[in-house]
Amino acid sequence: MIDACNSDNPSLAVFQPDIAQNLGAMLRLTACFGVSINIIEPCGFPFSQKVLRRSAMDYMDFAKINHHTSYKDFREKTSGRVILLTTKAEKSIWEHSFENNDTLLVGQESAGVPK
Repeated sequence: MIDACNSDNPSLAVFQPDIAQNLGAMLRLTACFGVSINIIEPCGFPFSQKVLRRSAMDYMDFAKINHHTSYKDFREKTSGRVILLTTKAEKSIWEHSFENNDTLLVGQESAGVPK
């Protein structure tokens, strides 16, 4: 795992993921795009290198992973804006002006993010 939280590149943050396979899809996506992924615990599955390797498949070696034990830990280590991706947004993602060091945050599959 690396410390890419304070880079000037965009990143993805996953808040307390429930399903390892969904996290694996996001790991593969970020590896392909060359951006880092922030995994915010607790997860709905045992978090381990073995689980990550199985879900990320052969993309694991290309993934830039930042592991955070809590949302507080994530915020303390992350510079730039954190932008929540939600179905309840007032405007479309396509209407948003992004900056280089933005972090896009997705919530739990089952519950989203707390208010």
